[in-house]
Amino acid sequence: MGEKPTKVAVIGGGPAGLTAAFELTATAELRRQYEVTVYQPGWRLGGKGASGRNHAVCDRIEEHGLHVWFGCYDNAFSMIRRCYAERGGPADAPLATWRDAYKPTGQEIIYERFRDRWVCHAVKLPPTPFDPGDTAEHTPLEVLRAAVTAVQGHWLDLIPEAGVLLAREVGRRILAACRAAESERAGYPPAEARAARRRTRTARAIGIALNRLHRHVVEPRVENDTLRYTFTIVDLLATVIRGILVDDLVNRGWSVINDEELTDWLRRHGATELTLTTSPFLRAIYDGSFAYEEGDKSRPSMAAGKAIQDYIRGLAFYNGAFMWKMQAGMGDTVFGPMYEVMKKRGVRFEFFTAATGLHLAKDGKGIDAVDVIKQVELKSGRYEPMFTVKELGCWPSEPDWEQIVEGGALSSRGANLEREENPFGREAGEPLRRGRDFDLVVLAVPPDVQRTICTELLADERNPGYKAMIDNTHSVMTQAFQLWIDRGTSELGWRYEANSLMSCYVEPLDTYCNMDHLVPRECWPEGDRMLDIAYFCGVLAHDGNDTQEKSDAAAWQEVLEYLERDVSDFWPGSKLGEHFNWDVLVDPQGRKGSQRLLAQYFRANFAPTERYVLSLPGTIRYRLWPDQSGYENLVLAGDWTRNGIDAGSIESAVTSGMLAAQAICGEPQNIAGLTGWLGADLEDPAGWRAGGTGRGEEPPSSAGRTGRFSRDTPPAPAPEPSARRH
Repeated sequence: MGEKPTKVAVIGGGPAGLTAAFELTATAELRRQYEVTVYQPGWRLGGKGASGRNHAVCDRIEEHGLHVWFGCYDNAFSMIRRCYAERGGPADAPLATWRDAYKPTGQEIIYERFRDRWVCHAVKLPPTPFDPGDTAEHTPLEVLRAAVTAVQGHWLDLIPEAGVLLAREVGRRILAACRAAESERAGYPPAEARAARRRTRTARAIGIALNRLHRHVVEPRVENDTLRYTFTIVDLLATVIRGILVDDLVNRGWSVINDEELTDWLRRHGATELTLTTSPFLRAIYDGSFAYEEGDKSRPSMAAGKAIQDYIRGLAFYNGAFMWKMQAGMGDTVFGPMYEVMKKRGVRFEFFTAATGLHLAKDGKGIDAVDVIKQVELKSGRYEPMFTVKELGCWPSEPDWEQIVEGGALSSRGANLEREENPFGREAGEPLRRGRDFDLVVLAVPPDVQRTICTELLADERNPGYKAMIDNTHSVMTQAFQLWIDRGTSELGWRYEANSLMSCYVEPLDTYCNMDHLVPRECWPEGDRMLDIAYFCGVLAHDGNDTQEKSDAAAWQEVLEYLERDVSDFWPGSKLGEHFNWDVLVDPQGRKGSQRLLAQYFRANFAPTERYVLSLPGTIRYRLWPDQSGYENLVLAGDWTRNGIDAGSIESAVTSGMLAAQAICGEPQNIAGLTGWLGADLEDPAGWRAGGTGRGEEPPSSAGRTGRFSRDTPPAPAPEPSARRH
C-alpha cells in the first residue's frame, strides 16, 4: 500500500482558501497525495465576494458589494479559465464558458471636483488583442511610450502652438529618461554615482518643462475642464516618472517607498497642488482600494510603492479590456463553478463549521488542534448548498432551512449563520486533531478574525513576526446598495454608455455601476416593468464603538441622503420636482415614497469577515508570505499576506492562495506578477527575478510535487519584522 495522503484543513472558504484547495487538487497525482477539506461557517462560499439569490424576491442577485475584474488579473483569470474548461457541460448551457461569464465593460466615467462643481469625464481605454490570464512582460520603455503617445495625442488637440511645443518637450524628456533606465537594466550602466546624477538631471529637466507647461498654458486656462483634466494626467504621469528616477525604483524595488504615503510621495517629487487636489485619476487610486482610515474620507492613506506599482499594473498590463463584468452574481460565476469542480475532485466541504481557536503543540513548532463549532445539525448529515435559477447553479441568500434541524426556528428569528458562530449557544465539540483530522492547516480567514481565534499564536514570543503582522494589519468597513428600477438608463438621463462604471463621485458612495445585463438572470414576472439594476458602494465611517445595528442605520441614512441629494447629477430623470422620484424603484409590495427603499438591498459590512484590508504606509514590511507563518504545519492565505500585490482584490487573494498551494506541493510553478521590473517590490527582488520561491533559493522541484511544507520539510522561520530581507 502507498503512503497515506496528507490531510489539509483549509480554514475559510473565501477566494484565497478556495484557490489553495483548487491548486492542491489540480491533477490526479496531487489528489492522490492531498486530502483537502474546507471548513466554512454558514451556507455558502466566497468570503467578501459571496453572493446569494433571494428566492422570496424573484431570485434576485444580492452581493456584498460591487465586484468587477480588472484585465490585469492574470492569476484570477488563469484560475477561472481552467475551472470553466474542467467543468465542461453543454455548449448551450448558461455561462457555459468563461467568455460567456465575463464581458468587457464600456466606458469608465470619472468625476472631478473643481471649485465646488462636479465635472464628468468619460474614458474608454482601447482593447488589446489578448485574453485576460495571458501573461506578458512589458518593459518600462514600452509602458511609458504608450502612455506618452496617448496623452500627447489628446493634448495636441487642446492647446495652442506654444503649448504643443512644451508638451512635446515634456514627452521627449520622459522617453529619454525611460531609454536611459532601459539601458541600465540591460547591463550597460555607467558608474553608480554618474548614473544617479544622470537620473537626477533628467528628473529635473522633466520638472522644468512641466512647470513651464503649467505656468504658461494651464494656469491661464484653468477653467477649461478638458485642458485641466488632461494636464493632471500629464502631471501625474511625469511625477511618477520623476519619482521612479530619483528613488531608482526599477533597480531598488518598489518596497523602498512603502513607508511613505502616496500623496506625500507625489508632493515630494513635485506634483502640482492642482493635481493633488483635483485629479480624478489620483483619487481613483484611493476610491478603488477603499483607502481611507476608519472610513474617514478626510484621511486617505495608501503605501506609495504599492499604489504606484498596482496602478501601473492596472493601466498598462491589462488584457482584452481594462475591466470585465461578470454576467451573473459573483457566487454564480466564480464560487459556484469552483465548488462544482472541486466537489467532483473529492474536496470535502464542511459548511456550518466555525473555527474558534487554533492551539499550538507543546513544543510550539506547529498547530496541534483547531477548535470548531458545528453551528447546526443537518437532517441528512450532509448539506447541499446550491439550487438552480434558469438552469444556472446559484447560492441562496439564506440557508435552505429545510435541511437543518430546527431550521424553522432559526429562520423565524432571522438568524444569520455567517455572523452567529454559535446560534444555539452549544458547547464546542471535539476539536480537529493533528494526525487524525489534518496534517497541514491553511489559515484563510481575515486578520480581524485571527485576532479572536489565534490568541495562542499572538502570545507566542518565539514567533514575533506573526504578531507583528496582525498588529500592523488594518481594515475598513464598507457599504453597498442595489436598486431595481422600472426604467432604462436613458430614461433616467444617463448620458453615457449603458455598460459603464462611474467612480470618484460624491462621498462616501463614490462608485456606481449599471448592471442591467443582470435583469435576464433574475426571475421577474413578465408583467413587471423591471428594466435596470444599479449597484453603488463606498466606505463607511467607523470609530471602534460600532455595532451591526448602528452600522446598518448609518448605511440606511447614507442611501436616503444620496438618493435625495446627489443622484440627480447623473440621473436627472430620477427627479420629481426637487426630490427623488421614489416611484422609479420597483417594489412588489407597492409601498409609497421612501418606503419603497425597503424593497431594495443594502448592507453595512461590519463583521470581521466582511471588512476590507488596507495597504497603509509602514505596514507592508510586516506582511508575511504564505509560507512564513513560523509554524511547521501552518500556511497562510489571503489578500492580507505578502503576495506581490498586497492590496485588497480578488487577484491578490487568488495569488496568495496559489502561493499557499505552492508552499505545500510545489504547484503551480508559474505565478504571474512576481517577476520582472514591476514585480520587484520585494526586499530581495533577486529571488523572484531568478524564478525562485521569493526567498532567493531554487524553485521547488516538480519531481514528486514536494513543496516546502511536506511532512519532512519544515518551513524557514519568519524574519524579524523590522529587518530587511536580502
